[in-house]
Amino acid sequence: MLALLFLMLGLAMPLALAWSFARFRPDWSKRKVVLWASGPIPAIGAVPCLFVIINAMTTPADNCGVDACGMAMAAGLAMLGLLAAIFVGWAILAFVTVTVVRRGRSGAPDMDVFK
Repeated sequence: MLALLFLMLGLAMPLALAWSFARFRPDWSKRKVVLWASGPIPAIGAVPCLFVIINAMTTPADNCGVDACGMAMAAGLAMLGLLAAIFVGWAILAFVTVTVVRRGRSGAPDMDVFK
């Protein structure tokens, strides 16, 4: 149940950002809205992964255990891959959200019957 809650919170963040950017920044291009809605969390998460990879690469072989540096680099690269997949998924979700929000504003028929 807790995993489902985290999944819903994870999907709500890019959806809310894409909706608010598309609604309140109509002069922004679709690409800019999608990148700003789906990029911040994966970019922040990539920083410690890159630190672990660089730290493992620059550590002398004498300080590494049996294969500690190799495992650290593998874990950092695996997390970078996961973050890239999250970014792509969030970008698709943000793209669909922006498309729906902007289509709803511009393509809606005029429903005023008193004109």
